[in-house]
Amino acid sequence: MFSFFRKKPQALPFSAALTQVIKTSRIEAFQLDNDFIAVPHMLLAMLRENDATVVPALNQLLVSLVLFEYRLATEVMGLRLTSKRLSENLSLPLTLELETMLKQAQQTARLLEAPEVEAVHLLLPMLRQPGSTAAVAAGEFGLTHDVLVAHLRRAEA
Repeated sequence: MFSFFRKKPQALPFSAALTQVIKTSRIEAFQLDNDFIAVPHMLLAMLRENDATVVPALNQLLVSLVLFEYRLATEVMGLRLTSKRLSENLSLPLTLELETMLKQAQQTARLLEAPEVEAVHLLLPMLRQPGSTAAVAAGEFGLTHDVLVAHLRRAEA
């Protein structure tokens, strides 16, 4: 039965590395002349920051980081929601797709009993959505949710 008094699970904190990736994703959006932050910006930031949880996994799975980066950048280059000139101190909105994936990253980290949310916890929901921009771009390089999960299980063992 549903209870109004049921407590919500406490949100896990973002790791310092993921916080830096989020900051870098804003810079990526500015560099690509976008006035929003989307999934490709977050993936580009993970590659730029050489995130310790994502980049080694991609290297071991033989994903060409340069080509993957190029594919992601061309996906969103020059897309704008408004015609206003961008200012460096302007805050940029997140797309609904990215907001959903950040929430799913919280759930993934909680399921894996991690003390904090890492970038790899964000990458997993990105690849799980079959029509997401991340899944489509990564699929061209042979990177899928199942492949990444299998790799992470081997790395843990």
